[in-house]
Amino acid sequence: PLQLITPTGEGPGGVWLRMSVLRAVTFVFLGVCGICVSLYAIHVEEMAKVPGYVASCDFGKFASCSRVLSSEYSHFLRWAGAVPRNHPLDVSNAVLGVMFYVLIVLFPLIPGRGKRLGYLLMCTLSLAFSVFLAYILYFILVDFCAVCVSTYVLNTLIFLAVLREYRSPPTAPKAKKKAT
Repeated sequence: PLQLITPTGEGPGGVWLRMSVLRAVTFVFLGVCGICVSLYAIHVEEMAKVPGYVASCDFGKFASCSRVLSSEYSHFLRWAGAVPRNHPLDVSNAVLGVMFYVLIVLFPLIPGRGKRLGYLLMCTLSLAFSVFLAYILYFILVDFCAVCVSTYVLNTLIFLAVLREYRSPPTAPKAKKKAT
């Protein structure tokens, strides 16, 4: 099968890790889906400021992504008190999502032994954050957000893919046969 080979740069000639093309495509696909959903969330958040705007993901009284995406919880860093309003780091959760999903797209291309553990930790935090946001969505905002739930599903799938990659043994590239 086709393999995507990336060097770790360790030792003479480097140690090589392989990721199947199917796994690499999975990461790229999930990451691109996440980027698209997050960009749409940014669009909805901005358009929600326009009077009379109704997002295509606003389905009714208890299913409004524009209401959720314009709530105080949509800027986690500000809500948590980490940054003040209008600070350069006061970005929406959707912007943080775009950055996260770009890193997921790059996963198959980043060399190094430690990347698996680093990505596993990052995706574990992402999954925990998704659970936290789902709790806020359901119990505090008492709303449904199709865009938000889509990111929760994507984050779960990405976590499972990274966990599988983390548990798979590193392999060396097969030696090329010499023509005789």
